[in-house]
Amino acid sequence: MSMLRRNPQVIWDVVDGVMVLCHTASNTFFELNQTGALVWGMCDGSVVEAVVEHLRGAYPHEDRNQVAIDVRNIILALEEARLLEVGSD
Repeated sequence: MSMLRRNPQVIWDVVDGVMVLCHTASNTFFELNQTGALVWGMCDGSVVEAVVEHLRGAYPHEDRNQVAIDVRNIILALEEARLLEVGSD
C-alpha cells in the first residue's frame, strides 16, 4: 500500500477560504480547491485507499469510480509538484 506524507518543506494555511501551500525550498505557491484540501488533510501517513474511501463518504452522490480517479489525479499532481511524498509502508 502507498502511504501519503506531506513534504516537510511545505507549509500551508487557509487564506480567504482557499488552501494555499508553499514549497519553501523553491518559494512556489499552490492553491487547492475544496477536494484537494480534503486530500491534503489526510496526507499524514494515510494510505491512498483510505483517502479514496473518505472522499467517497464526503461526496456520496458522486460516481464512486470517478471519485477514485479524481483522488488519484490530485495525489499525482501533488506528488509531481513535490508537495507530497508517496511511499510504501
